[in-house]
Amino acid sequence: MIKKYVSQQKGITLIELLTTLAISTLIIGLTFSVLSTTKKFNDKTQAHVELRQEANIIMSNMRYQLKNKGEVCYDQSLIDDKLALEIYIDKAELKKEKCWTPRNNNEGHVELKLTNKEHNYSFEVDTFMEKQKRENFVINVPKEPIPDPPIKDENFYDYLKNNNIFVYGTDLGIFGSTPVKTDKNGAGTVVINNLNNSNLVFGGNNVLTVRKIYIDKKGNEVKFESSTQLGDYNNTELVRIGGHVQLNNGGAKIYGNTIYIDGNVTHNSSADINGKKVIIDGDVQLNNGAAKIHGDTIYIDGSVSFNDSAEIKGKKVIITGNVTFKNWSAKINANEIYIAGTIIKEQSGNLVGILKNFNQHGETKVIPENIHILPPSFREDSWYSANGYEVRSSGNLTDGSKVFSKNSFKLDDYQSNRRNVIIISKGDITLNNFGSSELTGILFAPNGKVTFKGGAFKGIVIARDGFYTGYNPSITFINVEEFINNPTLAPFK
Repeated sequence: MIKKYVSQQKGITLIELLTTLAISTLIIGLTFSVLSTTKKFNDKTQAHVELRQEANIIMSNMRYQLKNKGEVCYDQSLIDDKLALEIYIDKAELKKEKCWTPRNNNEGHVELKLTNKEHNYSFEVDTFMEKQKRENFVINVPKEPIPDPPIKDENFYDYLKNNNIFVYGTDLGIFGSTPVKTDKNGAGTVVINNLNNSNLVFGGNNVLTVRKIYIDKKGNEVKFESSTQLGDYNNTELVRIGGHVQLNNGGAKIYGNTIYIDGNVTHNSSADINGKKVIIDGDVQLNNGAAKIHGDTIYIDGSVSFNDSAEIKGKKVIITGNVTFKNWSAKINANEIYIAGTIIKEQSGNLVGILKNFNQHGETKVIPENIHILPPSFREDSWYSANGYEVRSSGNLTDGSKVFSKNSFKLDDYQSNRRNVIIISKGDITLNNFGSSELTGILFAPNGKVTFKGGAFKGIVIARDGFYTGYNPSITFINVEEFINNPTLAPFK
């Protein structure tokens, strides 16, 4: 009986023990995992909350800086050293030791990333700066000024006299290093129009030192393929160019008191633009390390790209578009710098001077007036013979010669010095053999071109298709009234 009782008793087997231990371990493990996960979640949530709070503090600090100082500085924004801060304002990174200044009426698009360096948690903000209270600001950009209309009953003689016209036509092909100078009073105006719808190419090493230069090649280009100097810093009041400008030679220069270019400017060489006031209505590309734009006030109504270590230098530099630096040594160097667009790839040293709020530049872009165009015309054919003009298409000249040609006039024979010569031609005027001699007078070919090969020319050239020289002559302006003092005897109207 006792044996049977003992044999029927049930105890805890090894398998049951192991199973119990396994289940207990699993329960404990799951409990620990849940507790651990919960703790990590709570830690992450707390870190996220702390990062968000820190981000709010940083944004408040940035807005405070903007409101009270007019700028936002990286080093005044981050407080906790355990955090890493990335700031982009208007897509441009705000780096250490740098400040951001609003340059237009945008609110300032802020992309901010704050990272806990210890736990690698991060929090991102995408927002806008609050607008500061600003006075309304308008840039007064007048439309293209309409040239003064011709004076009532103004004839071509008056037009030449009143405007000190020296060269009038579509092209200026001056050979070699020919200097082009003003008269004894410093007067003289060069007018190049675009009636031929073609580029203007400077291919000589000339220096044009007249008082005013008007070039209208709108829709075409003005190319400097040689070391031409257009204008003189001390003597030229105005250089006004319509059309895109390409500076393809290192010796090319554009100098003057006021320089206005209505078109893009491309520096492909170490050329120099230098004026007291420089206004460019277009984009500027500086593709050469020695390219320079200098002036007291430089106003560029477009974007600027520095593709090498070039320089824009002045007392005040105003740029309405973006500025791209691709070289650490490129510079905008000015007492005051105003940029409305975005500065791209800025490196230390690219901006030398104070970068200010664009809305406070205080300048009005004033476009210099263009000269009005008065087309020349001939007298009746009979008028010329009746007023002492020889009607011929060739032949030698003497002092005081007055010639009218119904077609082109061409002279190949050598000529010594000739003074007070007037040649009126319905075609071209070609004077091929003055050697080292000097010619003074009026060369009038409103339907063709004028070619002069000699030592010097003093006077006036009117040529639709351009004025071309050979033999490196000196060229000097003399007012029309020095040759014709009675307007009723002018051979044009």
